[in-house]
Amino acid sequence: MRFKVAKQDLDAALQVVSPSISNTGSDITTHFVFRRTGTKAAGFGVEVLTCSGRVFSSCPLIVDVEDPGEKGSFTVEGKRLKQWLAHVGDAALSFTLDETDVIARAPKGKQTFQSLNPDSRFVWDKTLKAAKLTATLPADRLAAALGYSRLFASVKESEQPELCVCEFRPRVVATDEDTGVETVIHEGGILYSTDKKAVCLIRVEGMTESALRIHGKDVPGLIAFLGTCESTDVEVLEHERILVLRRGDGAVFGESRFQAEFPGLKIQMDDDDQHQWVLSKAEINEGIGFLTAGAAWEDNRLHFASGTEDDEVVMWMMSATGKKTELTLKCKVLDSQDKAPDLPPEGFAIDHFRLAKVLGAQKEDEVMLGINVSGARGFVRFVTETPCDKYLTIIAWLH
Repeated sequence: MRFKVAKQDLDAALQVVSPSISNTGSDITTHFVFRRTGTKAAGFGVEVLTCSGRVFSSCPLIVDVEDPGEKGSFTVEGKRLKQWLAHVGDAALSFTLDETDVIARAPKGKQTFQSLNPDSRFVWDKTLKAAKLTATLPADRLAAALGYSRLFASVKESEQPELCVCEFRPRVVATDEDTGVETVIHEGGILYSTDKKAVCLIRVEGMTESALRIHGKDVPGLIAFLGTCESTDVEVLEHERILVLRRGDGAVFGESRFQAEFPGLKIQMDDDDQHQWVLSKAEINEGIGFLTAGAAWEDNRLHFASGTEDDEVVMWMMSATGKKTELTLKCKVLDSQDKAPDLPPEGFAIDHFRLAKVLGAQKEDEVMLGINVSGARGFVRFVTETPCDKYLTIIAWLH
């Protein structure tokens, strides 16, 4: 097999598949696999593939196939090819498979790379063909939802692997056999994640039929792929064994479906909050920094309480010396529902590490704390809405 390719086109394709190549080791997971596609009648092409653990990807190359050859694929070690490309300049390159070696030519000279024997893990054509198209939506919206959801996915896989995922639940409708009346059991299109201290729900328009499930540690690679879509639509394809995202030109990023299923949660996204406080995001952030400077480093308890004036809120923490340190903030809006349960006189405490994650993702200058009481317990809701999607984060009170 011999083909020519422009360096910039090769660089663009390698950017797509690099998130699923291993950076350590010496086996085939550290190699780019180049595979011939098409037919003599329809014209030959070439695609580049990578596969590392559960994650895999492929991208078509813009090439001129000069000789399809007898062997339809070869590999080049990833770090060697990247280093070579960094020193050849923008030019037309050629690659030739010669027995077990690959001859790469550039205007300044040629380089010889060893090729491994591509194995079956790089062939997912049949599984991909059997996968069901469940959604088509703008890539940047899906990337934003997954990026935020991942912040609240657990990292304790040895304890509760089912909490280490970000997962959509598809729409479920029950139909009465006698009347034919349909009842919505689950509305679908909601992305879930939790680490037990906070829970995140994101309603994403266009994902109603999706059951996408991805391990939190694999989300960055998926987001990197979505970033190559340049705000165009991406297709979501699902199979009982794999999840695949497909770009308009046929490039794909996928992973083996993580087996641990996210637990069912009964949370209503559109409930009204009993109490609403609107505070300056900058002032809360500054307050967290000020108070944690004196607290024990592992102390996660940030307290909120009503102030002496109607428009005041007090933030406080215990210092490492055992003394109370507090700050008073002005509340931009302070509202309560009729017959809403009173807040505890001493206020409530939430995890400031989780709160910082919420604030870090907020684009507005002000943030609303939706405060809810349930007996001796309670929780704070944070809601952000975009033209298409709705983000809900709930942080439980600490006791």
